[in-house]
Amino acid sequence: MSSALRPKFAFLHSAAVSTLNDAYEGALKALLTAPDHPTAILVSDDILAVVLEQFCGKLGLRIPKDLSIVSFNNSLFSRITSPQLTTVDVNISQRCRFDVALIS
Repeated sequence: MSSALRPKFAFLHSAAVSTLNDAYEGALKALLTAPDHPTAILVSDDILAVVLEQFCGKLGLRIPKDLSIVSFNNSLFSRITSPQLTTVDVNISQRCRFDVALIS
């Protein structure tokens, strides 16, 4: 696969960024406007994905044409955005039952 067609990914974690304050906005803007910017960003939850989607709109980036966003939790937030977010349902209830059974 040529480097021109190879996807470039970044990961954004909500523990580091709960809102895009000035400290993170500059770094994220530099990342998203760089000539070799990522084609997709994986974020740790849907709330952060919505914040990122709004930030991309301010930069003139179109989701998903210019940037793909993938998140986790499959919350209501993933369904009320336009376009709807791509999200992974982690099924926390099932995961907790599994973890309790594992340590029991």
